[in-house]
Amino acid sequence: MKALVVSENSENWNTLKKIFLTKFPDIKLVFSNGPEEATAQVEGNGPFALYILDMDMEEIDSNAFGLDLIDYTGTRPIIFIGNEEVFKFTVSQQLLFSNEYNQKVLRPLNRKDFESEMTAHLTNALKWVK
Repeated sequence: MKALVVSENSENWNTLKKIFLTKFPDIKLVFSNGPEEATAQVEGNGPFALYILDMDMEEIDSNAFGLDLIDYTGTRPIIFIGNEEVFKFTVSQQLLFSNEYNQKVLRPLNRKDFESEMTAHLTNALKWVK
């Protein structure tokens, strides 16, 4: 089973790697730093069980990309990472509720409860896969 992480921030990658290695070792993480690379990963390494999307990517319409990803691959659980402003003004209700297992995670990722929150969201998202 594989999960696709789309984020320009390599610190996000390292934080997520740590969680997956300890909590979900059977899930392979595939990283991309933007829509073009993510599309190439979907075409070459898919299918993916779930997506983790950084909604704070610069110069990218993250909402449009998320909707395009769903159109291309079909619905999958998505865990969105961003700040409160992004969820208020950028992420559409259509995208946020495109799958009942979608979740949003607020920045910063270095807070003490991030690992437990992300683990709970991932565990919930994996229910869709089964």
